[in-house]
Amino acid sequence: MSLSNESSRILPALDDIFQGKCVLHDQLPECEETFKLMLEESLLHWTQNKVRGVWLTIPSEKASFIPIAIENKFVFHHAKPHYVTLTRWLPQDEQNKLPNYAFTHVGVGGFVLNEKNELLVVREKYAHQTASWKIPGGLVEAGESLIEAAIREVLEGMADEHTDMLHQHHWVSALRPGQIRGRRPLLRRPPQADLLVHHHGLQRARRCRVDAPE
Repeated sequence: MSLSNESSRILPALDDIFQGKCVLHDQLPECEETFKLMLEESLLHWTQNKVRGVWLTIPSEKASFIPIAIENKFVFHHAKPHYVTLTRWLPQDEQNKLPNYAFTHVGVGGFVLNEKNELLVVREKYAHQTASWKIPGGLVEAGESLIEAAIREVLEGMADEHTDMLHQHHWVSALRPGQIRGRRPLLRRPPQADLLVHHHGLQRARRCRVDAPE
């Protein structure tokens, strides 16, 4: 995370890699009225600058700030003996991606190989190393099996208006192999060419030969 360099009317906050803000609890103002004005100004500024999730931790000695945060559409995330953490998701056109508290995060990846021995790889928008390529994957959602999560992560991130819906087989591996059968999209593009993506978290996607990766 990095510290934002913003106006004195904006609450001091750290930037996270997901285009979010983590408000610095030890730099909150002392006065309720000042906090209210700064919070409102901050939310307006962050919304204009396309900030996504906002994390606000309020220590117990400033508990009177909590109703002000609630009035500004923050919701409770979790509480400890000496603080409470609230969150607000700012984008109106994107599903809330902030994780639940006390949830075990399990990640999966889909190893997708076509008949040309080409591996599907993607580049993420929000990552510690945005220039690196990886197999498509992400976190398992509540109620999903590992295989279901791997298939969803592969399919939800890919879209191509030129995709032919063919009766084809390809393999997806998520700790154990699983096979998708039936009418699934087969992206027919030359090796190494970029594929169109529609998922907000992906920057680029392509297929690369397993025997000659880029």
